[in-house]
Amino acid sequence: MSSVCTKTQLDDILSHIASHKNWFAPDLSRDILRTPVTHIHFVGLADEEIEVPNPLKPSKPAALAEEVLEPTNHWVLFLQTTADEFIRVEALPSDEIDETCYIWIDTKDSLSKNPHVRALSFPIVDKTVGWILNNIIERRRDCYIFHPVGEGCRFWVSNIAEDLSDAGVILSANAEVKNIVAFYYDSASPDCVPKPREINEGRFF
Repeated sequence: MSSVCTKTQLDDILSHIASHKNWFAPDLSRDILRTPVTHIHFVGLADEEIEVPNPLKPSKPAALAEEVLEPTNHWVLFLQTTADEFIRVEALPSDEIDETCYIWIDTKDSLSKNPHVRALSFPIVDKTVGWILNNIIERRRDCYIFHPVGEGCRFWVSNIAEDLSDAGVILSANAEVKNIVAFYYDSASPDCVPKPREINEGRFF
């Protein structure tokens, strides 16, 4: 797909998003899709305690318990279009285990609104918001199921980085993103020392 989308291509992107219930992009428009992206930021937000339902003993298959996992960071993408305008793109777990994730597009968010512990930033040349979202669609990165424990954003952003690297958009992103998301960054710690954190991978289909 050319970095400049035709009207038909823009309509195809909007149609795909509108027809798939796991996409939430209420303010997305042709004009926004045409907007050039100057930078893409892979951002680790403040840590979160993840509470997930886990089955108890086999004798009580219907019973669920809340298991608190080790803390982790939630990772998202920010597409920067001007000095102070950003579009947030993220994958979120569905309400049910083993269901397709949600893809959330917020056209009115910014880095300054989100306390974050790490950010990897890469300049983008000759690519639009539409091109990047279409790349997600064409590579079926919206067809993703989070790990049963409710994690999977780090694996998801790693694959987005790999796709952009393969496309020649940001050649160094693949290795750098995979390395940085393999750690937990404690925002409450004065020095925010990174600690290795297992990546619970979701799966694409």
